[in-house]
Amino acid sequence: MTVALLVAPLQIAVGDWSARHVMQHQPAKFAAMEGQYHAEKGAPLHVGGWYSNGEIKGALRIPKALSFLAYHDPNAVVPGLDRVPPADRPPVNVVRMSFELMVAIGVALLGLGLWLLVVWRRRRDM
Repeated sequence: MTVALLVAPLQIAVGDWSARHVMQHQPAKFAAMEGQYHAEKGAPLHVGGWYSNGEIKGALRIPKALSFLAYHDPNAVVPGLDRVPPADRPPVNVVRMSFELMVAIGVALLGLGLWLLVVWRRRRDM
């Protein structure tokens, strides 16, 4: 748990860097990871949900967050899968759910590490 507390923030930072790298060098993969069908200025981040017919259904939508995460600009244009020939498109739900699971595991590790810190401090103060 101590290692999780120490390494999880680094893991999240490297993951953020890696996602921006994918955005620059493999935009079709990035669009699949985020379920982005159409190019969009100020693209929202979708947390959870299921990709179906070019849109994410049942997701928590955070306005302009995807543009900000990808470009550090909330009004940047994020390309979509509609610019990729259908034969070259990755399987969106497989890529998207794998990416969402990876992010959830990283956040859970950080949460567990913080929980350890709180418990350790409480026991030390007793």
